[in-house]
Amino acid sequence: MLIVTGFGRSGTSFMMHFFKNCGFRVPGVWLPQVDAGWEIPSEITEDMKLEILDGKKRERWRTYIRMCNYKVVKRPYLANFGGKLLEMWHSIRQDFSVLFLIRRPEDVIASRLRHGKHFLARRRENIPLFYEDLCKCLLVMDRLGIRYKVHSFPYFLDKPVEMFDSLEYLGVEINRRHARGVWDKLVDKKLVHIKEE
Repeated sequence: MLIVTGFGRSGTSFMMHFFKNCGFRVPGVWLPQVDAGWEIPSEITEDMKLEILDGKKRERWRTYIRMCNYKVVKRPYLANFGGKLLEMWHSIRQDFSVLFLIRRPEDVIASRLRHGKHFLARRRENIPLFYEDLCKCLLVMDRLGIRYKVHSFPYFLDKPVEMFDSLEYLGVEINRRHARGVWDKLVDKKLVHIKEE
């Protein structure tokens, strides 16, 4: 299984849209009003609460993680909380790799504000926390031996071959010729919001 995670508004939905158009079965729906989707919101909130769940509800969620049979899933919040959710997922199953997508925090915030009512965006966010979470997540993945690749948005949009190389390293089989056609069709730089200096 490949888990797509990373900073919010960092291309995780683009990658899931890419996988969907390449023929992969992915959970959730696409939300054109925010250029995002292919995740199940209730699953995201359960990831966030996993640490505090107890009793039957916690075991039910652990069972879901064990039984999840998608080849590709989007779990954005695994990139937060200093790697704790990655550790919990790994404690339940070890057969996953991670595509970790990052973006300049100022641009993440600007993009959230652009769709504020959907992302509960705030103008003042803790930018150092982005870097702290990234560092801790990388250390967790290295310590646990989780196979991962990191790509930076929006720059990876211009580097499909490098992304395809990473996907193969992470165990995802794609037809490169078909994948390149899908990629070229989906990339739309007009949808990329970059905060002005």
